[in-house]
Amino acid sequence: MNSTHLATRSLLLAVALTAASAACGTDDSTDASTVASGTGVTSSSSAAVTTGSGGAASGGTGGGMTTGGGGAGGAASSSFPVAPGNIFALQYRNSSVGAITVWLEGSQPPCSSAKALECETMPGGKAWNPADYTKNWGALKSVFAASGTHFYVVDTNDAAKEVDVSNRVDLNPGETLRVQLPIKDGHPEWYFARNGGKLSVGTKGWVTKKGVSMPASERALLFEYNIQSKEVYWDLSAVDGLNANGTMNYEGPGCAGALNCKCDDALPKACTTNLDAFTDVNDGCPYVMKVNGASVCPNPKFYSSVDGAVKKPTWVVPASKFTTDSVSTDHADVWNKAGKPSGGEMASAPSGDALKKQAYHIWWSTNVVGQAWLKYLQANAAGVCDAYGWAYDEMKWKSGDTFDQNGNPSLNTTISPLVRCDLSPDTYVNIDITKVM
Repeated sequence: MNSTHLATRSLLLAVALTAASAACGTDDSTDASTVASGTGVTSSSSAAVTTGSGGAASGGTGGGMTTGGGGAGGAASSSFPVAPGNIFALQYRNSSVGAITVWLEGSQPPCSSAKALECETMPGGKAWNPADYTKNWGALKSVFAASGTHFYVVDTNDAAKEVDVSNRVDLNPGETLRVQLPIKDGHPEWYFARNGGKLSVGTKGWVTKKGVSMPASERALLFEYNIQSKEVYWDLSAVDGLNANGTMNYEGPGCAGALNCKCDDALPKACTTNLDAFTDVNDGCPYVMKVNGASVCPNPKFYSSVDGAVKKPTWVVPASKFTTDSVSTDHADVWNKAGKPSGGEMASAPSGDALKKQAYHIWWSTNVVGQAWLKYLQANAAGVCDAYGWAYDEMKWKSGDTFDQNGNPSLNTTISPLVRCDLSPDTYVNIDITKVM
């Protein structure tokens, strides 16, 4: 999986912190509360990984659903369904015109702390194959039940039907998937095991049109979240690309009128970028590609080849032709110390090395390709997209900026995808899907 996917990199960082596993190109910042390398979801190092046995988890709340908004104070209510007895849940609603599939990161099944070691995803040191995720989750049915993990599909009449806990769930227009997580001591849990070690780290979900097979995220808009005992971090990420429009919010009756539901940023977050193919007037996707039969709008780093017959902006060229401007021209000292990376390498930003990251930041802040992609994504004529657009987009270099010891400039204030919230009882992270390519 691409190393710039935050959830995967967050997981690898956590493993490295506790088991001295191989390095994975993550930000080595010493501030445990800062954003992990790549984009978005973070946790304090003390909460990122837990080892040892855990207490028994309580069962999930019942499937009965009632109508009502649950809007956070200061944020618009989205009229998502709510459930009596809810502590915390994730909800994906299909507000698009067609059927969709909600995909959850298959290598991170949602088990309780007490049952985490039974949710082993790397038996014998061999990671699960994405093609087997659904089968492997199916084999954990009794473990999910013992953990207190429950999935429900809520129809347009607010009637909830319990469904199998799976990495993929289909939703018709108007339906909502509710992911009821294990609860221990009044707080949600999301644990699993990897190679004998218990983990609780950031994870993610994404959507496709129904009928598309995408068990591993590929150039899709990611909904990322890191759920801890007393707080939740979440964000939108288009680091690898874009394939959907939607909103993400933290809300529910438990917010009790608190401004932004005790979150540290204004809510909700939205991505309304134009998903139509580019024309001279529509500010649409610069270059539409097909992945597993699905249309996606990829980050330029995936432009391995470009169809000359397709209408596109002039800056859309194969990644092998990306220039090194203005890193090599105006910042030759940085470029040389970074090992003279190509334009394509700086677009991909695969390394966590501090010297290389300096070159990446300058390239993304000055090169025509990087700037055009970020303008399309984050400042689109059709609407904003408060999502990360490349691997280290939580930071933003400006002329005159210095870098810290980890190769980071100052925080990116142009966008603010990452949100941290104090967890309150009877709340939800609600994701509303309005369009899918």
